[in-house]
Amino acid sequence: MPILTSSPTGQLSNDEILRYSRHLIMPEVAMEGQLKLKQAKVLCIGAGGLGTPLALYLAAAGVGTLGIVDFDVHHGNGTQHLFEQDADVFYYSIHEHPSFAYPGTGREFEKGSGPGFGTTLNSTVLPGQGDQEYMHKITQELLPAFDKFKPEVILVSAGFDAHAADDMSDINLSTEGFSWMMETIC
Repeated sequence: MPILTSSPTGQLSNDEILRYSRHLIMPEVAMEGQLKLKQAKVLCIGAGGLGTPLALYLAAAGVGTLGIVDFDVHHGNGTQHLFEQDADVFYYSIHEHPSFAYPGTGREFEKGSGPGFGTTLNSTVLPGQGDQEYMHKITQELLPAFDKFKPEVILVSAGFDAHAADDMSDINLSTEGFSWMMETIC
């Protein structure tokens, strides 16, 4: 199949042009932007509450392997359930231990199922813990898992109820702890 060259620094195949045609016609992306995305090692998107619909869209569009990082007091049981059988989506959640927080899911032994077994990872923290425990778990659990899985796109679903100033939870993350997580993940 012939390759269409768009610039000396990159190219898209005919299949990629068809796949990304919606992006190529957008002046904000166009050929130059799509080539930058293609050449990027990892794309990191802050998804917030739109994490699950965005992940579903990206998975359906076939953008490649997805990594979802969910940090919150509560486990993202809906997101985990949607992707636990998908071998192309790695879901990571760090949250307060299910014995102490709603919805009571997200235990360490939940690893995914079927073709997606091994693409779900839950890290739990105990009430009163904060920056040091989050840093340890992300460094020792998430980063090695991502090194092995190699996501092409990372979605971050961030909940800020784990902040020490939030009196509705028992997790004590600082503003600096949140910043460290985003800088480390992205």
